[in-house]
Amino acid sequence: MRVTDWRRWQRAKTAVVIALWFIGVACAGGLESEGVEPMPSAIGAVAALSFAALLLYNIIQNDRQGRK
Repeated sequence: MRVTDWRRWQRAKTAVVIALWFIGVACAGGLESEGVEPMPSAIGAVAALSFAALLLYNIIQNDRQGRK
């Protein structure tokens, strides 16, 4: 795959990271709680936050390639 607009590609990956973070928080049960409640989806939270972290690492590592 060939990227013609590096900044646009980085912004698209950043938008996916933000969406995955929101999905991970939602799967974990949200940010507010009135007691100890079970997680709606522990596997979903771990998966979404892991993918977000890996993609964020990819964005940080490949940021220098756009600045040749």
